[in-house]
Amino acid sequence: MSTDPTNSFTTSQVRPWDKPQTENSIDIKLAPNPPSFPMGLTALDIDKRHGIRIKAFTDNLTQNSVRVHLDAWGDTMLYMASCNWLEVFANDREFQHGSVSTMDDHPWNKPQMTTAIKVNFPKAFGAAPTVIVWLNELDLNEKHNWRVKATVSDVTSTGFIMHLDTWGDTIMYSATATWIAYPANRPNIMSGSYNIMDVRAWDQPRAVNQGNVEFNKALQMVPRVLSGLNMMDIGCSANMRIKLGMSNVSKTGMTWNIDAWGDTVLYSAGASYLAIQEL
Repeated sequence: MSTDPTNSFTTSQVRPWDKPQTENSIDIKLAPNPPSFPMGLTALDIDKRHGIRIKAFTDNLTQNSVRVHLDAWGDTMLYMASCNWLEVFANDREFQHGSVSTMDDHPWNKPQMTTAIKVNFPKAFGAAPTVIVWLNELDLNEKHNWRVKATVSDVTSTGFIMHLDTWGDTIMYSATATWIAYPANRPNIMSGSYNIMDVRAWDQPRAVNQGNVEFNKALQMVPRVLSGLNMMDIGCSANMRIKLGMSNVSKTGMTWNIDAWGDTVLYSAGASYLAIQEL
């Protein structure tokens, strides 16, 4: 356990990658009136020989601190994981958020290929908002390729449908995604998604994948950007290794990376980003 003032956490802050353990946490100092924390996974390094199990969450919330976890369970060997989060305060007029799991629909031991769950906003928006999603929990069988995708559809002012899907022979025991919604007309917030398949075909796997995102319109200042995985398609013949990266962030866009290393077979992966110009 450690302390850190940023909006991100990696297990490398508290232990070396080659000493895997299931419980990994950091204490974050907070100002008074503590916020809530929609979280997204940004990197994973998990042994192929056991189930792929990872969960990003918070607990021990006080007026002064919160504990952020990147935990595994069962026989999973978690070498490394990273996440980031958005702080949302109770009186925030911009953002609403929540979390949806396949286990809201069916138990983990009755896996399905597709799951669709209706989400109602705590408070209705004036018009249909923008909604992004980040994966924050996975439980996948180790003997088949690891495929998962979180998307939304049918967005209205009162809610939307969350989809948590897999394909092929993947056995997805469970998956959970954070959703973040904000008014679509906010000039200081840009969001969207990017995917390896924007720059190459899925069946031409390679470790380093880079592309560019252009914001819908230029911001007045260089924004703070948060990003989280929303999709992955990784071969089970080697360890699951994936990491998001961002560079060249400007008022008009940024460069993204979705990379693997070692002998990992990265067919495809995608992420959602949230760019916020501080007012």
